[in-house]
Amino acid sequence: MSDHGFANFGRQFNVNSWLRDFGYLNPRECNSVVTDADWSRTRAYGLGINGLYLNLKGRERDGIVEPGEEQEKLTRQLSARYTARQHVRMDRESLLGCVGGSRCAVQQQTVSVC
Repeated sequence: MSDHGFANFGRQFNVNSWLRDFGYLNPRECNSVVTDADWSRTRAYGLGINGLYLNLKGRERDGIVEPGEEQEKLTRQLSARYTARQHVRMDRESLLGCVGGSRCAVQQQTVSVC
């Protein structure tokens, strides 16, 4: 039983492993965004249960993603790649939808691409 209202946990999706596989999180050997990330080459990273963040210039100490057009393009790219991943797997969807390219619902939880 969960004290947070979550449903049964039937599978997991490791956001940082997926981001590493596509070259958004570097280096490829990165096991922890806290201790191993190369922020000069990392465009996106995950924190917590459902947090996916862009390494945004002006917000993050070592941000490299330019706010505005580059930010929106990267958000759309991440959303499209994740959606494509679901179509290839042909199993129960964990992505319920993306709205405006910056908010996605995963396992009935809202995930913001920040």
